[in-house]
Amino acid sequence: MSEGAVVRRSQYRQGLLEGEAMDYDREGALVQKASYRKNLLEGSLTRYWPDGQVMEVLLYRAGKPVGKPQRFDSKGVELRDDEAKTSLMKRLEKLVKG
Repeated sequence: MSEGAVVRRSQYRQGLLEGEAMDYDREGALVQKASYRKNLLEGSLTRYWPDGQVMEVLLYRAGKPVGKPQRFDSKGVELRDDEAKTSLMKRLEKLVKG
């Protein structure tokens, strides 16, 4: 992604996040998509693997998580909790290192 390219695309209403917000990595691939209402997470937050497959889906109501997240490997297979933690940590480490 070149200098000045979009990293986050979001909408605001009266200074508060409202609607869909999308975050991208340096290459321009979608990393995360979330829904906001009055600056609070509301609805789904979805994280993606570099190839565009869904990595994780979390549901929020009034900014608080509802239920357990669904986590998937890079082939789209839902993971058990212990498998999911390892996969997610590897992805987050890669994003932090750039």
